[in-house]
Parts: sequence; C-alpha cells; structure tokens
Amino acid sequence: MSHLTPPWETLSRLIALQNGVESAKFVDTLSPPETARAVSRLTEAEQARLFSLLSPEDAADLIEDIPEAQAADLVEDMPSAQAAAIMEALASDHLVDVLGEMEADASQAVLAKMDRKEAEEARMLLAYIPDCAGGLMIS
Repeated sequence: MSHLTPPWETLSRLIALQNGVESAKFVDTLSPPETARAVSRLTEAEQARLFSLLSPEDAADLIEDIPEAQAADLVEDMPSAQAAAIMEALASDHLVDVLGEMEADASQAVLAKMDRKEAEEARMLLAYIPDCAGGLMIS
C-alpha cells in the first residue's frame, strides 16, 4: 500500500479482497476525520460489504469515529440483526446518539433485535433531552 494512495482507495481494495481483518487494521491507522472521509467515499455497496466483513466490535469502533448522522445512515441500511450486534458493542452514549439520529422505525427495529436489558437501558437514555445531564451520561 502506497502512502500516496487515498485511504478510501486502499479501503475499497481491501473490501474487494473481502479481507475484514486487514480492513479493520487499516481503519485503526486512520484518524477519525480520515475514517469518516474514507467511509463516505465508498459506494453504498462497499460500505455495506465493509460492515459485513468487520466483527461487531470493529464495526462499533468505526461507528464511533464517524459523525452520528453518517453512522445513523449506515446503520439504517443494515439488516436489523447486524445493526443490533454492532450497536450492542457501542458505549451507551454513542449508542443513544446514533439511535437518536435514526428514523424512529429503524431505531425501533434495531432495539427489538438487541439484548432486552441493553435495549431497555437505551430506551431510558433516549427519553432524556440530548444535551441535558441524563442525555449525556454513560451507563
């Protein structure tokens, strides 16, 4: 990999090779702004393939590096079971931020597939206004 190659091209190549391990390692080398830009430059099909290649934990790490609105768009396009596995791996503050950006039907579908206890906790945190103490807390 050349350091002159844009990150999204390198990531696209790794996705085409269906190499989830190397994709995760490569994303780990990027700063959050580079990660967000690289993911946004991928096609929708490449984005979907990337998230299917990554473990839920690696996908959650990637989600934490991109803006909530971008993350919400990506999660909304995933099958709800896959999205739930990724969302369960997020810290509660990121989980609630992403769910809060999603369409109500999509967030409810994800919550329905999540572990019951984690989904209840997320619903409780979603009830708070985002910028109040309750909306900012991590459980």
